[in-house]
Amino acid sequence: MTLTRECVIEACLTLLQDKRHALMAAIQQVNEAIAGEQKSTAGDKHEVSKAILQAEQEKLYGQLQALDQQLADTQRLPRVSATEHVGTGSLILTNQGYFFIGCALGKLTADNETVICLSANAPLAKALVGGVVNDVILLNNQQYSIIAIV
Repeated sequence: MTLTRECVIEACLTLLQDKRHALMAAIQQVNEAIAGEQKSTAGDKHEVSKAILQAEQEKLYGQLQALDQQLADTQRLPRVSATEHVGTGSLILTNQGYFFIGCALGKLTADNETVICLSANAPLAKALVGGVVNDVILLNNQQYSIIAIV
């Protein structure tokens, strides 16, 4: 079976949803801990514990907001067939393997193939954008030959 852009996008969305579920579980734990702290009246120790938990809660909600934005951005990626030029949403086969431009998730497996998912702002993604089959990009002493835009 040939790796497709749709398959990679679905793998990205699955990974992001899994991260969201784990984050929601962590938020639930912190919320329960905060609720437990509110029953305590141990003075300064109570106030410090409560402040630490609230800081953790704020951090987790910030991560959730960023993750939700990444999910929304990934859902908006084009799912149409390959184009002539590399752009956001492109799945590119190079001599260094598969690269997907659209979401910064690092390595993931889709259809038994390893794919490196890059943000459109990543240096390699910026170097690849606009490229066509048979282009060669040199970045950080690494050569990337575009074999196919899937």
